[in-house]
Parts: sequence; structure tokens; C-alpha cells
Amino acid sequence: MTATLESLGSEFCRSLEKMAGPMLQAAVQRGLGGVGAGAGVGALAGAGIGTAMGYRQARQEGAGRGQALAQGLSRAGRGAVRGALVGGAGLGALQAGGVAPGLAGSLTRAPSLVGSAARMGQRQVHGLTGWTPKGFGSAEGLRQIGGGSATAEKALEKAWSSDSTKGLGGAAKQLQAARKAEQMGLTNIPGFAKSLAKNPLETVRAGMAEQWHGSPKMTAAMVGMSGLGVAQEMRKKGPEAEGRGGRIAGHLASLATMPLGAMPQMTQMALSSGVQHAVGAGIKGANGSLRPANTLGQNPAPPEVHPSGSGLSTPIEHQYSDRASGQVQIGNNP
Repeated sequence: MTATLESLGSEFCRSLEKMAGPMLQAAVQRGLGGVGAGAGVGALAGAGIGTAMGYRQARQEGAGRGQALAQGLSRAGRGAVRGALVGGAGLGALQAGGVAPGLAGSLTRAPSLVGSAARMGQRQVHGLTGWTPKGFGSAEGLRQIGGGSATAEKALEKAWSSDSTKGLGGAAKQLQAARKAEQMGLTNIPGFAKSLAKNPLETVRAGMAEQWHGSPKMTAAMVGMSGLGVAQEMRKKGPEAEGRGGRIAGHLASLATMPLGAMPQMTQMALSSGVQHAVGAGIKGANGSLRPANTLGQNPAPPEVHPSGSGLSTPIEHQYSDRASGQVQIGNNP
């Protein structure tokens, strides 16, 4: 049987499709790893550059060392954001394209602040997408970058090596809760959403257990800050109390994100802040839509009228003197 040009073209296309699947997956895997490592290292470098530039500018303007340092630190946040964007986009593109494919791994293995920053960035990528160095949703890969139950395992090892057994029980409970949350996929947004749809009660229970046993002080702080925010809103009176319902709902809604405690800290904080602002803005908007349209500067009241004839009304015309209208200055009159 003689192969035609058309059949050869079809076979070639099918071969490309088969090859594109694994190749595309590998590019995405490398790219996300580069995004995380680049964002972490870029944020570290950007924060340092922003601090140095702010300090230098303040010193040139005549500020003292302490004031210049404070000004420099105030610019660290903006520098970190810019550095994360540039580093994440740059290294992610290089890794996805196969350029220096081992660079992201080298950064995460670096035994220094650079390595810690790279692993932290990759944990945030995992929190958003479920990515790990060993594939999506891999518990082993997550622990490799310091996420999941890695912190709980170290806490238990530390408790075993200490002379006192005081913290051994708490460390064991922390590890148990962390491993269960890890197995249920609660360490990232896609996994949490899937688990929540399948078994909502168990998902919330496991997330709360991991949050409480993993970070009891942070949990107490979250509850305390939410309660303090509600108390402050309740004390406001007059114009300051406008929109209070939305802000109170936002404070309470932030507690609803506590089951997300198995996720990386930055991801959890971003979700908590987003939920708080969304709920507050939603309630504020709903309250605004119920307000009457007659607000100050809009829809002015009609002029006064008085009866004229049988049931008719006409506007009252007011006349003012020059002095009353302010057109004559006092002191110039004889």
C-alpha cells in the first residue's frame, strides 16, 4: 500500500500532538518553578534595592541616619513587589523556554537567605496552583520546598531531641493535623475547592484543626484582631458610624478563612484580606442602593407654593434687598 502525501501529513500531525502533550506539561512545570523561585529572589533583591535607594535619597536631602533608614524601609515593600514581578516573569519565561533549566532548582537548594526566598516563592505558587517540583499535588514535592507537613515534622523532631517531653504531645497533634490536611489537598486553592465540594464539613474541620495545632498563637491573634475591629466599630457614633455594618461583616468574614490555614501564609493572608474587603464592599453597596435619592446636591426640593384659586398652586417669589443679598458693603452707606 503506497502512502499518499495526505496520509503522511496526517500521521505527522498526530505525532506532533502526541509530542506536544508531554512537552507542554514539562514547559509549564519548569515555568511555574521559575516563576516561584524568581519571584522569591526578586522580592528579596527588590526590597534591598528599595531600602538602599530610599536611604541614600534621604541622606542626600539632609536627613539623619535614623530618619533615612526609616524612609528606606518604607520603600522596601514597593521594591519587593516590583522585584517579585520582574524576577518571576523573567525566570519563569527562561525556565519555560528550557534556558538554564536547572537554575530554579539551584536557587531553592542554596543554603542561604536566597534559598529560603526561592522556596518561599515556590510555596506561594503551590498555594495558587497546586504546583510542586515533583508535579501537581505531590506531597513529597511540597515538603521539598518547605510546605505541607515539613514544618510539623521539624517541630516533632525538635521535641523528641529535647530533654523535656512537655511539647511532645502538641507537636504530634500538629503533625497529624498537617498530614491530614496535606492528604486532602488543602494546601492549595484548587485542592481546597475540590475537597470542599466533595466533603465540606470534613474539609472545614481538617482545615481548622491544622490552623489551630499548627499556629495556635496566630489563630488567637486573628480572633483577637477581628474582635477588636468589631469593638472599635461598635464605639463609633455619628458620621463615623456610616457603613459600619459592612466593616463589621468584613471583620467577621475574615474568620471564615481560618480553615485555609494549611495553605502558605502569604496565600492565606491574601485570601483573608480579599474576603474581608469583598464582604464589606458588598454590604456597603447594598446599603447605598437602599438610600433615598434625595441626597445633598442632588434632586433639590421643589420651591415653596401657596394656594392660588381653586386648588392651584404657584411658586412663591422672594425678593431680597441689596444689603441682604450682600451686594452693598457695610460702611460705604451714608
